[in-house]
Parts: sequence; C-alpha cells; structure tokens
Amino acid sequence: MSFEWQTEEEYNWDEEPAPAPEKPKRRRPRWLWLLLLIPLLLAAGGWVAYRQVNQRVEVVAERTQEEILASHKLMQTAAANRDSDLFISFLSGREPDWAFGLEEAVGQGMLLDKPHLGLIWQPRSSDDELTVQNVSPDLAAAEVVYDHTYLVPVGNGVTETVPLRHTDVYRLGPNKWLLAPPEGDFWGEMLVHHGHLLHLTYPERDKEVARRLAVDLDEKLMQACTTLGLACADDLAINLLLSTNPETLTAVYEADTPSFNLTDVRLPAPTLVGVPINEAGYQALLRGYGSQVVAALVGASTDYECCRYVHLYQALLDRELFALGLRPWPLTPEMMGEVAKRPFSLATLDPFWGVDQGTRRVEDVVPIYAMVEFVATQFAETPLAELQTLINHFPNQAAADWLLEAAAGKALNGRLDTPLELQLALYRYITEQGAGAVTAVPDQKLLALCTSNDRQILFHYDPTGGDLVQMRQQGQKYAGMIALPDDSGVAVIEFNDPEQLEPHTFVWQNSREWSLPNPHDSPESSLEPVAVSENGRFLLLRQSGNNATPFTIMPLNNCLNQGVCTPNALLGQPVWSPSGEQMLMVMPINGSAQWDTGLLFVGNGEGDELVYRAEGSVPFWLDEETIAYSPNGRTINTQPITGSIPETLFSTLDLISTLATVDQPSAGAVIIDHLLPFPDDPDLLLVVTADPMGQAGQSFLFSYRLSTQEPVLLAVLDTQRRDVERLYSVSPNGRFLAITSFDGFTWQRYLYDLVGHKLKALFETQNVPQTQQQLLDWSADGQWLLLARDGYFWLVALDGSGEERPLFIGDGYCGTAVWYNGL
Repeated sequence: MSFEWQTEEEYNWDEEPAPAPEKPKRRRPRWLWLLLLIPLLLAAGGWVAYRQVNQRVEVVAERTQEEILASHKLMQTAAANRDSDLFISFLSGREPDWAFGLEEAVGQGMLLDKPHLGLIWQPRSSDDELTVQNVSPDLAAAEVVYDHTYLVPVGNGVTETVPLRHTDVYRLGPNKWLLAPPEGDFWGEMLVHHGHLLHLTYPERDKEVARRLAVDLDEKLMQACTTLGLACADDLAINLLLSTNPETLTAVYEADTPSFNLTDVRLPAPTLVGVPINEAGYQALLRGYGSQVVAALVGASTDYECCRYVHLYQALLDRELFALGLRPWPLTPEMMGEVAKRPFSLATLDPFWGVDQGTRRVEDVVPIYAMVEFVATQFAETPLAELQTLINHFPNQAAADWLLEAAAGKALNGRLDTPLELQLALYRYITEQGAGAVTAVPDQKLLALCTSNDRQILFHYDPTGGDLVQMRQQGQKYAGMIALPDDSGVAVIEFNDPEQLEPHTFVWQNSREWSLPNPHDSPESSLEPVAVSENGRFLLLRQSGNNATPFTIMPLNNCLNQGVCTPNALLGQPVWSPSGEQMLMVMPINGSAQWDTGLLFVGNGEGDELVYRAEGSVPFWLDEETIAYSPNGRTINTQPITGSIPETLFSTLDLISTLATVDQPSAGAVIIDHLLPFPDDPDLLLVVTADPMGQAGQSFLFSYRLSTQEPVLLAVLDTQRRDVERLYSVSPNGRFLAITSFDGFTWQRYLYDLVGHKLKALFETQNVPQTQQQLLDWSADGQWLLLARDGYFWLVALDGSGEERPLFIGDGYCGTAVWYNGL
C-alpha cells in the first residue's frame, strides 16, 4: 500500500482591497457647506467598506465549513467501508506514527467499531450532530465535533444504545482539508492517579471522565481479586495509560495476544474512543475499559503463558468478566441447542484443544464455552482462576485429562471422578440448557455395548434421566448384539480377535446371563446372533467353523426359562412365514450366482419336515399358503406351498418399463434384490432392484399392486455408488423403510418415508458391522430409530420431521445399542 498522506501548507487568503471612497467634486460655489459634508461622506464610505469585508469573511467561513464537513464525511465513509486508500488520501502526514495508527484502525474496522470495548458502531441517520468549532483566525484549522451511536450488548440478547462524543482536528492542506494530529495544547498535560491496584495516566483533556474511571476501575480490580480467587500479590499493580496515540485503537487484551498479561496496559484515551455524554455512555465505557484491565490482571495473577490452550483460557476469562458484570456471556441457548444436536463428548473438544491460535468468534468454539459454563454453574465452589492456573501445570493433555485434573476432587467434591461420569453430566447439562434440544423419547431404556480399556462393557442407560449403569463389567475386545423379542434383553457374541475368535455367545436378560455352548468346541467356531423369528420363538444364529452348517436356531423359551440353550443346526438360511409357524429354507448351491440362488424347501417353524419346492433367490411369503421367489433374478414366480405349478407374477422388464425412456437401464443391469410386504396393505409389495455386477450403480424402489399387477416407481435409491449388498428393515409403524447399502468398503444408511415418499441419507461409515441389526433398532412405539454410528448413538424421529439428536456418548467407542424394556 502506498502512503499518500499530505502535509499541510501555510494558506493565506488573498483579500481584495476595499474600494476607496470617491472624493466629492469641488464646486466653486458654497465651498464652506461642502467642507462640512466631508466627514460624513468619509464615515459612510468606511461603513460600506467594512460591511463588504464582513460579507466576504462570512462567505469564506461558510465555504470553509462546507469543505471541512465534506472532507469529514468522506473520511467517515472510508472508515465505514475499510477503504484505506481513500482514507489516507485525506490524512495528514505531519506525524507518521499517528497517521499509521489511524490507517491500521481503518483497515481492521476498529476506527468506528470498538468490539474489544463492547461498542458496535451504528450509522447515523442525519448530520444534525455535526458542528465545526474552534476555527483558527487564519481559517487554516478547525475542529469537528460529532456524536456516534453505539450498540452495547448487555446479555441475554438484550442491547442498549449509547451516544459518545468525538472531536477531530482538520487542517487545510495544499488543495483540501486533511484530518490532522492535534496540537499539544489540545490534549494538555499528562496527569497521574494512584489507586490501590490501578495507576492511571491520562491526558488533561479527559480529566473529568478519567478521574471517575480511575476510582471505578480500581474497585473492579479489587473485586476481581476477591471474587475470582486471583492470587493478587501485595505489590501487584496495573499501570494503565490512556494514550493519545491512535495505534491503541487496535490494542486488544485477549488470550491470544502475547503481551496481554503484562501489567503495563495501553488503551486509547476517551477522546479517541468517544467521550460519554450521559450515564449510560459512561457505564459502557467503564465496562469496556474494565474488561481490558481485568484481563491483564487475570493473566498476570494466573501466570498464563500465551497461547497454550488459548480457547479454553479465553472461555474461562470471558466467564470471569461476565461474573464481574463487565462483559455479557456470549454463549446463547441457541448455540447450546446446536451443540446438543451433534455428537458431543470430551473427545470432540480435542480439535479445539491444542491449537495455540486464538479466535474471537465464539461460534467457532462453542463446545469449549459449553464445557466452561457447565463447570462454572455446576461447580461454582472452585474459582475459575484456579482452573486457569492448572492450564500451565498440565501441558500436552486431552480435554478429558484436564477436566479430571482440574475439576475432580475439590471442584467436583469427588462426585464425578471418571471421564464417563463427567461426560454424562456434561451432556445432560447441554441438553437441558439447549433451546428446543430436549424432545420426548420413548419410555424405554437402552442397552449399549461400548469399549472401555480395550474391553467390551454392557451398559444400561436411561435417555430421559441420564442414568448410566454398568451391567456387565467383564467382556472381550470385540462384541455385537441384537435385541430379544419385546426388547426384553439381548443376544451377544464377544471375542478377542477377528481371526482367532475365542468366541463367547450368551443371552442376557434382567442381569441374568445364559451362555450358548460352542458347537464344535473350537476357538475358530462361533455362533453369531442374527435375528429372531416372527413369532419370537427362535433365535437365529450364523455359525462359522470347519464343517459347520451356516445357520442354527435356538428355542428362546427353553433357554430363558429352563436354562437349556442348545442350538439346532439348519441346512440353510431360514425365512419364516408371517406367523412364524412355517419356514422357507434356502439351501445354497455351490457356484451360485451373485444373488444367492439356492434350493427352496418348505417346512415347519423349527426347520423340520422339509419339502423341496423350487430353485431360486429372494424367497418371500405372500401369505401363509403362498411363497414367491425369483428363478433367475429377473422374474418373480408365485407358488402354493402344496407344490402346484408356479406362475409368473412380474419381471424386471415390467418394472423398468415404467421409467422414462432416457432413464431406463439395460435389462441386464437390473435384477430383483428384495421383496417386502407393504405395511397394512396385503395387496401391495415393495420391490427393490439392483445392478448385479455393481457397474451401473442404479437401484430402484417400486411398489407392486397384486390385484391390478401395476408397478409404480417410488424412489431411485442410489445412482452414484456401485453397491453390491443391501439390507432392509421396515419400521413397526409401517411408515419407514431402512436400507443399509454396502459397497465392500463403506456402509450407507438410507431412510425412505413410505407415506411422504422422501428418501433421506442418514450417514455413511467405514466401520463394518457384522449384522445390520448392529446399526439400528426401532423403538417399540415405532416413533424413533436408534442408530449406532461411528461410536455414537443417534435418535432419528419417525414423525416426518426428520429430527436427529444424539444420545449418551460413552467412555470409549460404542458400536451397538438396542432398546430395552427390562429391569
């Protein structure tokens, strides 16, 4: 940037000489009479000349005032627009340091706004407040006196407006009026006031307001020492200079200013800031200066070293200034509500934690401010200054470590002495304080599997009361679980290593545990809970190990009531009828196609009395008497369980013919991936198609009416990803279809509203679960979907609002959660 400051030149006005009075013509007659008229004529001529001179002076003075105000308005416009180039073109360069300070203030937007002093400039609506005063006799210098209105936040979203009076000095330059540094007599002598803690130096011009500030600021410093728990030494003093140098307009004593904790503080004099003209203005000025000197006092008393954990320190400092009435607390209920809508744990603070770089936007570090408010309100017996001091004593730590070190014991009276307890208390506080964050949840509890100290822990959690109980204290490194019928308990598998399983499978209900025997008594063999039959009688388990059949079932009543938890092997994968009293079993065929074609058998609910009926994929029960399946992936056949000849219901060509011509994929790029019953309408099916080779990346959701044989496209589920596997689940209230999409690397979860016909992508994760049940569970009332997502739990409202809110965040990674109605 090129500096174009101009130096004023002496400027003399060229006055036109007054016209000489005309001499009366001498007349020969009556000369004595004419001689008597001469004095009168001379007096009249002088009066006319004097009047003409005054008129010229008045015109010049008026024009001078207009030119001064024109320059002033341009300067104000440049300052409002942060236009440094325009501003310095009207700036005197007589004193370079003075000019540079103003130019910096304009560039930073702090010539008009004084955010560090709590003053937000409001543009004037008129020029009535502008006056030109103290014009020099040679019309080469003058002062412009004007009032600015400032918006002052006072807390809780309330603001007030205050006027402050400003005085600028202008001098005539070579071709225009320039904003110029005042002469020495403008400021007067520098005076000193000595208080208990404050030593104030100020210019004589601001004597009236400075003397009052000296007393009040001294009281604020002494109040800070007593109420904030500061270690104020006997010889501690804050030396405050109210400077006449404009460079102090940008002096901000915040935690990211390396020199902020020095006891020598320089701030702009009131004339530079604006002189109060009423009590409201004075109080605003007192709070502004007070926040700065107390910030310096806190830094000096706590020995804070800039800029370690700067966000935490600044939040603590803002809370202390709030306690002294010097600054409103910037954290609003709306901000707290936004925090409550996101996964929040002590670990989420870490990205803000070790960054030694300040920000004056609270919005950027809201979680830090939320934690500070929690500590300040819940454990007020511990001074925040003590926590600030501990920042230097515990370097290189996480947020949880600092909070435990700083707040456990004395601060929390031993009530919350683990990260998990702190986390729960903190999250409860945030959700309670957040505007609109607390939403009614089902009258159900949760069972959650979380990793703690490299072991799986089963927790019992109350989402409404926030109570957390560790139900099963010892586990292995990995685990998964599914809910039992009526959310009465869980079936769990745990193991230490994915390759060398050493598995343990058990059923847990009301703090009682029943272990399932290892089918082959081998560390490599396992029983993984997969699903529960439609009637709740059987637990389906996937079996692994040498020479193991793929699935087994276990009668739940025998296990829970009699303690007999012996699984029975199945020859294939079962599909129970709507009543659960019959089974359609798929026996795999070696070398089958990608859509898992197998031999289809029909038997009873235990998998006995099997009778071969067909060969195909996507087996489905239309009703208790009729099965449906795809013999080739592209047609759906129906067949009575008595073994009659199958009939073709529809084909993929029937489905894709409903699409627009430009959207139709090739016939080979569409197979039938899944069939589901449409809730509360037995005449309607849900049909999902997919690309068998994952090349086109297209998947469609259709409805198909059996009575009219009419397909209707409901949604394009995915047009961007090459998914090769999908899993499906319908909500108990029949309104939503959950779709889990897996491309071999990433799981994606979709939620389709069957009533509103809207598709919502819930999340994606590379954390591969063993079963889809480990990713979601529907509440008993069908109003909430519970998700496990990358170590967090989420509730998704199923009322059409699409509301999402996180639940309990545990001490470690939480991979599975289910609803629970037990004790």
